[in-house]
Amino acid sequence: MSMDIFGGKRLKLGVWGLGRGMAFLNSARALNIDVVAGCDFHEDRHKAFHEICPDAALTKDEDEFLAMDFDAVLVSTYCPNHARDTIKALKAGKHVLSEVTAFFTPAQGVALVEAVEESGLVYNLAENYPFSKENMYVTKLYKEGLFGELTYAEYDYVHGGSNPCAFYPDGSPVQPGNQLHH
Repeated sequence: MSMDIFGGKRLKLGVWGLGRGMAFLNSARALNIDVVAGCDFHEDRHKAFHEICPDAALTKDEDEFLAMDFDAVLVSTYCPNHARDTIKALKAGKHVLSEVTAFFTPAQGVALVEAVEESGLVYNLAENYPFSKENMYVTKLYKEGLFGELTYAEYDYVHGGSNPCAFYPDGSPVQPGNQLHH
């Protein structure tokens, strides 16, 4: 059973955070999604976004962005702000697809759940790494019994390439003050 909350119409999406958010644009084309707005305070991201979505509205101001006419927002902002930004988007009446990590403290998690329940809107966490080839392989090994009976386990992976937390999108080093916004 599918849930069609949009009555068959195309979904209008705003992308908040044009670093990692840009990676979703090609997928949107293949789905029932029109990207109609973008928001990022890094102006070097604006040109690339405008080249792919020339008719979309574009702003650096999050309040202006959330006041625009679209159905849902992809929250791909600075990771520690995901809960704050998701709650703000829900309060603006937008459905949310949020990048990971959803929240960083138990209090943020409670606030996020309460905001979703209060809004009556759709919230979805866009976790994708459990389905990567490497992670699926580890799952296969577990199911085949390679690790024996597990009581507790932790698993991690290393991102390839340069650390995205060390450089701005233009390649210049991050300055002190936690200003990176991806």
